[in-house]
Amino acid sequence: RLLDERDVDMNAPDVLFGESLHTVLFRMREQYRFLRRLQLYFRILLDIPGNRFPEGSEQRHQLAAVMNLSDGDALLRELRDRMKQNRRDFDAVCAYLASIMTKSKR
Repeated sequence: RLLDERDVDMNAPDVLFGESLHTVLFRMREQYRFLRRLQLYFRILLDIPGNRFPEGSEQRHQLAAVMNLSDGDALLRELRDRMKQNRRDFDAVCAYLASIMTKSKR
């Protein structure tokens, strides 16, 4: 059987490293929005595909400015930090859902 909303407590504390599932999913949504907005600016400002971070400092500076960051290095740090956090959150959510599925099979 697949999971349904009765199997998942979105607001239970300490589900994922001391955070509720709702909190983690909200953060993942915000990370996704950041990345999509960055990809949009890749295409609009720089006319490059949204999956390759620009190598030129001027291009990075332009992107940083529209993303409200101080410079291209700050943008790169922010991007890396967000990607790392998103990977941790994704892995935690998958592990949590797998544990629920395992319990529901019993």
